[in-house]
Amino acid sequence: MNTPIMDLRLGYSKEFNLSVLERSFVLPKDLNALSAFLEGKEEGYSLLNFLNQWYDPTEYIYQFTSGSTAKPKKIALEKRKMILSAQRTLDYFKIQPNSRFLLCLHFDYIAAKMQLIRALVSGGEAVVVFPRANPMDFISGLIDFAAMVPLQLESSKKEMHRLKTVLLGGVGIKTDLRLPYGCLTEIYEGFGMTESYTHIAIRSLYPITESVFKAMPKVFIDADENQALIVKDAYLDLTLQTRDKILLHSESQFEYVGRLDWVINSGGVKIQSEEVEAILQKHINKHLFVAGKPDAVLGEKLVLIIESSEKSADSFESMLKKIDEFKPYHRPKEIYVLPEFVRSNSQKLLRAETLRLIDGF
Repeated sequence: MNTPIMDLRLGYSKEFNLSVLERSFVLPKDLNALSAFLEGKEEGYSLLNFLNQWYDPTEYIYQFTSGSTAKPKKIALEKRKMILSAQRTLDYFKIQPNSRFLLCLHFDYIAAKMQLIRALVSGGEAVVVFPRANPMDFISGLIDFAAMVPLQLESSKKEMHRLKTVLLGGVGIKTDLRLPYGCLTEIYEGFGMTESYTHIAIRSLYPITESVFKAMPKVFIDADENQALIVKDAYLDLTLQTRDKILLHSESQFEYVGRLDWVINSGGVKIQSEEVEAILQKHINKHLFVAGKPDAVLGEKLVLIIESSEKSADSFESMLKKIDEFKPYHRPKEIYVLPEFVRSNSQKLLRAETLRLIDGF
């Protein structure tokens, strides 16, 4: 590629529009004005830090992994590959130049940064709403492309008519979205990780619901002897070995089963946490997850943790008794109720940190 990286970073337009807290700026020439405007606003620090990294002459940015499954680690990401990844997403979703992008995720994480780079490469407008449950309450007009977590989508249902395409990430994504009648919004789930820069596969959630993830162009999928996902991205020249258990359909399609780290070994029976959680979420309308609690007889016993203001687990125990879809040994043996789970700034559930709130873990 012969194009200078600075030209690529500015996208197709030398002037890039950024709207923050209803104030408009043109980057990069207004970067100092933006810095002055956001001075003292804690939520803006991560945005400014990223922009300063982006416009400096180095070829990399440094990014911490999410920390949802392991201790966060610092990795170097190539700006050139971020640009290529952004362009692939724009092409995949047929996002037109000069489109309007919603940025409502935390800028400590790669998802928000890549959404900003997509807007840069498109030469469009990035509308920044610092993370909150319903970002659509804070903006006017139409949005061509939004990146959200499930809570934000759920809270924005009344404003769906103003969203053309939504890309969801994070955890707790439901396939039964129950959107307003006649909704024309297209909603997709992305599958990816910090190391892959962004999603390496996509599945449709609305108006068509798919169970299978389809690889992005020039991404090839494989699995090892433990059914752990292997990603080979010829476009970005990446090969990644993951701890994500999949059901491999082909080199371009797979179903996600769950994290190998979250397999519970109870009395010699291996239980995939996400499989049990999918059944529970059909019957219990609360945020929840299951875990293996140390047990002298079983090694680990399956327990259910629910986020709720209720102080007693009695009502949930009654619900549990009515569920007849469990495989043998997949019925939780204990229930714990917590008023609030521990989450990252990107609203990912931090299971290990949440379990530390409970005696015995």
